[in-house]
Amino acid sequence: MWVLQNSHAFGLRPELQTPLDLSTLPSPLHAVIIIAVYCVSLLATSLYLIHRRDIGGPS
Repeated sequence: MWVLQNSHAFGLRPELQTPLDLSTLPSPLHAVIIIAVYCVSLLATSLYLIHRRDIGGPS
């Protein structure tokens, strides 16, 4: 749905835009998997960096 909404001109000059070919887009399942992997990697990196910090101060 979002991809189809992005294909509309919405006041832009249509002669400058190329038509959207839906056959070249990945499947929705592929997009969800990529976004999930991206989110998990960001979460893992942030948790690693938070646990690595010395929050308690010198002991």
